[in-house]
Amino acid sequence: MIDPRLRVLDRMAPVILKQQARIERLKIELRTEKAKLEVMQNEVADLEGNRVKPIEYKIDAEVEKQLRREIKHLQYQCEQLALEADKNAPVDIQEDFYHNIYTGQRGPLNIEGGSRVRRLEGRYTQPPLSAFQDNEGPKWNCHLCTFLNHPDLDKCEQCEMPRILHVSAAPGDNIHIHVTPRLSRRVVHPWVL
Repeated sequence: MIDPRLRVLDRMAPVILKQQARIERLKIELRTEKAKLEVMQNEVADLEGNRVKPIEYKIDAEVEKQLRREIKHLQYQCEQLALEADKNAPVDIQEDFYHNIYTGQRGPLNIEGGSRVRRLEGRYTQPPLSAFQDNEGPKWNCHLCTFLNHPDLDKCEQCEMPRILHVSAAPGDNIHIHVTPRLSRRVVHPWVL
């Protein structure tokens, strides 16, 4: 007769094999989870290291503020030098030099450090608003973009196309118009061969 212990071992063999396979899978899963844990710990260490960096950002902000102050100071010095040069130059040279320079649009500029708005000062004084209203001529349309521009502008506000003035010829002008006839009045279309 067969030993009962051997019978039990025969019945338990598949169960034991399943348990051993399960143990192997759990060991593999444990290794992967340990690797994930190590990666997370490294990330936490990096984040804690980065937590110290806001001090560096404060330093960067202070450097930026210092640079802005230097820029403002240099701009002020440039303005002062330009004013000094304008005072020392003869008047007719100033007018010739500055008359045709396009300096861009003038308008309010925001100054950092406060909510105060300062108007950019130009070289030329602007006439009062009533002078514009009294002396305004007809507005003109740009030939390129058809924008309606103020009569005092020489360039279009939108596309900066120069204003084209229509000048009629005086009776004494010597203007000749030559008309040449066409050789052919026939229209040739590309689809006709």
